Amino acid sequence: VLYDIYDRFHENLPPELKLPRKTSLKRKRLALVNGSELAVETAGDRQAGRAMTIHVLHISELAACKNPDDTLTSLLPAVPEDGSEIVIESTAQGVGNRFHRMWVDAMSGNSEWIPIFLPWWIHEEYRREIDDEQRKAIRETLSDWEQEALEVGFEWEGELHRLSLEQIAWRRAKIANDYEGDKRIFRQEFPSTAREAFLVSGNAFFD
Repeated sequence: VLYDIYDRFHENLPPELKLPRKTSLKRKRLALVNGSELAVETAGDRQAGRAMTIHVLHISELAACKNPDDTLTSLLPAVPEDGSEIVIESTAQGVGNRFHRMWVDAMSGNSEWIPIFLPWWIHEEYRREIDDEQRKAIRETLSDWEQEALEVGFEWEGELHRLSLEQIAWRRAKIANDYEGDKRIFRQEFPSTAREAFLVSGNAFFD
């Protein structure tokens, strides 16, 4: 999937920016005539990155990797400190794993990683159009969480952000239709705060 995104990006570049391909191995490797190369490896490859120099590294869903320590041990040394960039993005998948430890270190300033949390409610498409009658019905049936989300909001990037009734309507529909009414699963997949993301996800017996 990731390779297809990059491949589609290259195919749709304006002609003046598009470099010809040198070689292409479908869904895995793309080399251009200027010597640059794009490679996609699976998390199952514990030796990915060895004997390579990687200037831009994107690691997707680190918390879901079976062997995250091995993966990072082989990949990170392949990235030079100057003129390079590393992006690691993931859903939380619980506390105590490598991704969670990296997040804690970044938040506490014990590493040079920059922590970025993106809550579900910043996305414009996560809302549902409702009429006046539906708005009234939602207001009359607000849970404690919904009431607080509407009136108090969530702190994000130094500001408080309150949810709209349209966002509450989308959240309710998502929980009912996709997760059989299980709010915990929604909070795992669509967390409102970083703390919520880590605490409700994973395989812990107790919350």
